[in-house]
Amino acid sequence: MKHLDNLTIHRFRGLRDFNLQDLGKINLLVGANNSGKTSVLEAISTHCSNAVLTVDTVTPFSYGIEELQVELLSEATFQRFKPEVIKLLQGIDSGIIDLAILSHRGKRPSLYIAHKQLGILPLSAAGDGVRRLLFIALTLSKVRCGVLLIDEIEKAIHTDSLCSSFTWIVQWCQRLDVQLFATTHSLETVDAMLGASDTETDLVLYRLEKWELQTKVIRLEREILQRVREDLGQEVRV
Repeated sequence: MKHLDNLTIHRFRGLRDFNLQDLGKINLLVGANNSGKTSVLEAISTHCSNAVLTVDTVTPFSYGIEELQVELLSEATFQRFKPEVIKLLQGIDSGIIDLAILSHRGKRPSLYIAHKQLGILPLSAAGDGVRRLLFIALTLSKVRCGVLLIDEIEKAIHTDSLCSSFTWIVQWCQRLDVQLFATTHSLETVDAMLGASDTETDLVLYRLEKWELQTKVIRLEREILQRVREDLGQEVRV
């Protein structure tokens, strides 16, 4: 189910008479800096909140808020979703075997990782890629049957892990009935998302271009996007 089919933004943070038609289940927003990608996410968030539709946003830096990670992991544990989150993290580090919320010597509860080789270590000791993917996964679980917004989806994730990470995200968006909107600056991200999806995936790319006072939108559905990238090797970001 697509919770949003079309989006029209009249006046919002520099966007005027802006339209995204025939939205997909998985939507990628690309374009040059200051083309309005993040503003589109903010507009979607505002619309969903007004429409009483579950929505949440993952910014490039929100994974650094450990208190929020603890809260989200608690919710995911009650929903029996934690084993799936661990599978995602194992795609980056196969040594990860568990996640736990622990309180050491009366201190405030914190999130810890159980690792085959390293033992138990605080989440803060893990790499940024692990921490950001964990935050994305836990937020995805929180917005089931809703909308997930991710700004700079590739942020902190090593290019070698993009395809496996995106495969997990796409699969669970479908299983949890979550419509995804993600921005990216990276051509590797576009290619990885193509690799993570299949012909049945409702994937759409929107390229945003500033043109005088308007923002022009070019829509590429998955079949066309794959032909442009794999067969012709053409640039799709700008």
